[in-house]
Amino acid sequence: MKADGLASGKGTTVTSERRDAEAAIHRELEREPRRIVIEEFIDGWEASFTATVSGGRAQWLAPVFQDYKPIYDGDVGPNTGGMGVYAPVPMVTEAIVDKVRRKILDPSADAMAKENVPFQGVLYLNIIVKHGTEDPRLLEFNARFGDPEAQGIAPLVKGGLLTHMREIAEDSKRPPLPECASSASVVVVLASKGYPTNPSTGDRITIRKLSQNSVVLFHAGTAIASTGELVTAGGRVLDIVATGPDVESARKAAYSAIGSSVQFPGMQYRRDIGSGQLRRRKLEQIQT
Repeated sequence: MKADGLASGKGTTVTSERRDAEAAIHRELEREPRRIVIEEFIDGWEASFTATVSGGRAQWLAPVFQDYKPIYDGDVGPNTGGMGVYAPVPMVTEAIVDKVRRKILDPSADAMAKENVPFQGVLYLNIIVKHGTEDPRLLEFNARFGDPEAQGIAPLVKGGLLTHMREIAEDSKRPPLPECASSASVVVVLASKGYPTNPSTGDRITIRKLSQNSVVLFHAGTAIASTGELVTAGGRVLDIVATGPDVESARKAAYSAIGSSVQFPGMQYRRDIGSGQLRRRKLEQIQT
């Protein structure tokens, strides 16, 4: 259940409890009085695809990430804007990538061109694949880079994204395709106390020098206070991004950096990003 409108990336309720479903409907009707969306739950796993489109077709599919929306380890708790991502995703086969391109991306680009509203830029696709299949289904499109997927992509690309994105902006039919400098990337989001329902702000952030060159820190919800101190200014505060030859090495580097380099009151983050644990939020049918 969600409001039929903007929900800041965290307005969806997924539940098997009738009482929770009814409460969500009433809550979303207050947000969007006339319309809500009720959708079937798909028992599957998600993947985040990023593509650049110019010259009327999809030119580049960035590394495919898997994201972690719920606030707590084990996919427990309310949905957020994203608590972390990792790539590569073992379940993402060449067949799935090919189907996303042929069945979703290319037809979408063709349809927009036929409607005389051709798209050029970045498309971010949230895909779900039903367990036991290689059948990708589109959950959402965004005409931008994903977050925190973009932070995971940036350190991976050899030489940066500037040349490629300039060609996309000029609607090039054959822009140079970015190459990856590393094989894996892990992003861990550091969130403020109370996120996602009531994030705390104004808490002092301490950042020490990062000990590894493979780790990058991105600011998200931060600000400079009148005292000159760096403080929290939103729900998702900082993103720790680590790259490496494989997911496990990148994962260890990211969590090591958190333990040694970053601290603020009430800091919360998931400890299972990229752990390889089976993630399956299968829900039972709501009894009527």
